[in-house]
Amino acid sequence: MFGIDTHIVGGHEDDFHFSFDYNKFKEFLKENNHVLTIAPPPISTRIAAQHSILLCSKLTDGKYGSLYLNDDDKYYKFIAISPELKKQCVCYLRNCFDITRPTMFADFAGFCEMNSVKWERYAHDRW
Repeated sequence: MFGIDTHIVGGHEDDFHFSFDYNKFKEFLKENNHVLTIAPPPISTRIAAQHSILLCSKLTDGKYGSLYLNDDDKYYKFIAISPELKKQCVCYLRNCFDITRPTMFADFAGFCEMNSVKWERYAHDRW
């Protein structure tokens, strides 16, 4: 899990138009030396439920990846989630809050994911 201090974010674009020409958008990002946040439109129930924020910037070859980020570690929090911890968290979320794949992915894409060959036939049954 990766956390970023909002003090190094350069702006939040609530009214960003996703129909914006991609080449113009890339040029816009190249002109800015900071990360922008963009709230995606709620085109599906899953996106709306996630309350996601996209981070966008010009491309860089920095130590944290391709986002144009400040190299000072004080702006970031990294939390490693081991497979064992992930299993414990999934169990806790399911038993205490009824957060499961069927409740999180109520849209068609989620239905396809939930019923894919990656899972055993009854892996998502509640009882």
